[in-house]
Amino acid sequence: MVRSSARRPLSCSELYRDPRFFHGIALFNKGDWYSSHDVFESLWGDTSGSEKLLLQGFLQIAVGNFHIERNNLNGVIITLSSGLMNLESFRFNVLGIDINYLCIITANYLDAIQKGQDLRNSELKRSFIQIDTG
Repeated sequence: MVRSSARRPLSCSELYRDPRFFHGIALFNKGDWYSSHDVFESLWGDTSGSEKLLLQGFLQIAVGNFHIERNNLNGVIITLSSGLMNLESFRFNVLGIDINYLCIITANYLDAIQKGQDLRNSELKRSFIQIDTG
């Protein structure tokens, strides 16, 4: 689903019905950070307002996790911090997504990194988007 720049941005309900949204979440939850970033970025370009901010938070957290795998600690800290900041205003369920859960586990990761832990093979829970499809 490619949208023309002349079309109006996706609404919240349209975003939820867009198959790219769930595809991006599935890739994110598999740890395919780069691919999930690409999918969320394509959606990000089709949104505005709070939907755009939500997707930007997902994008930044995906990139932060990608940086973990590359041991780019500065990149991890910058992008996870930015992603958390963008998601702060959503500290509740949005589109059936438990934003608070995502923020908590991402903040735990960020805290561990800032304390110098090597997280590439850590048992610490990775960023995960929980969604209620029922």
